[in-house]
Amino acid sequence: MQEVLDEYTDYTVNGSLSADADALGAQTVSSRIAHLSDTVRLIIETAIRGGAVGKTSELSAKYALRYFASYVAREKDNRLFAIDGMQEIPRAMSRHLAEDTVMLSTTVVDVSEDATGTLVKIETEGPGGKSTLLARQVVIAIPAPLVANVCKDLPDWKLRALDTAHTPGSSTLCIVADIQGLPQFKDWSFVTTVGKKFDAIINPVPGGILNENIAQFVCYGNSVGYQPSFPATPELVDGWIEDFLEVAPELRGRIIDVSAHSWLHCFSVLSPSRAGNLPQLQRNVGPLHFIGDYTSSTAGTHGAFSEAKRVADQIRTTVKAT
Repeated sequence: MQEVLDEYTDYTVNGSLSADADALGAQTVSSRIAHLSDTVRLIIETAIRGGAVGKTSELSAKYALRYFASYVAREKDNRLFAIDGMQEIPRAMSRHLAEDTVMLSTTVVDVSEDATGTLVKIETEGPGGKSTLLARQVVIAIPAPLVANVCKDLPDWKLRALDTAHTPGSSTLCIVADIQGLPQFKDWSFVTTVGKKFDAIINPVPGGILNENIAQFVCYGNSVGYQPSFPATPELVDGWIEDFLEVAPELRGRIIDVSAHSWLHCFSVLSPSRAGNLPQLQRNVGPLHFIGDYTSSTAGTHGAFSEAKRVADQIRTTVKAT
């Protein structure tokens, strides 16, 4: 593991990947760990599946720095936790805008040119029924596999690029536990769980800064992928809880609450193929702009945020020019 820590130090600055890390984008994780023993490779592969959603044969070594080495290094500079869930981020942003500027709980079903060919027509369905909007610039911020379902007239080069942006599903179980008298659990950060129903247990707030006697643990089942029946099937949830308690037997009888979730599309895999097609993934199609973690040079929430800034700057420049 010292080799991993040394490499993480070499390729990061203040908790963020440096430009030198781009050199790892064309290499897979599996090629970097091929020299290790079978047992060590199994542990690392399981750990990486816990922090990512792709296999080591698909993931770039650069991705592994973010979603494996950063946990080993106990990185804290770039980790934040949305207490009310990720959905609170767009809700909080909408509260800073004039009323009716943002339509929440609304699905975009079609994006196409209007009859004049000068504007973009957006068809939506929401609590108030169906509606049609017209816009000069449109930002498409949905998982890559869904883009072609909404934008049905994309050029072939864009469709080929989107095919390289794999976004597998994932299942998780959040466990809140009473750790009073068990301070060792405060500092849990990332625990690899070989042979369990999930790949890793992650404490999103190491150190227990939310409450010194309460800890939250998230069991990440990236290898099991999307399981739509999981959240509503008590015996499946109970099985995950028992696996958790095998890792942390001291917490039996101390679980306060659990919450199970499963997503059809999770983070986009940072594969050498996606990295090679990044210019095409980021490239706009006329007034249509594409953002998400799949258009970023990294992945995850931080990647999506950086892409939002890139496209916002691009649109500002376009508007000023016209």
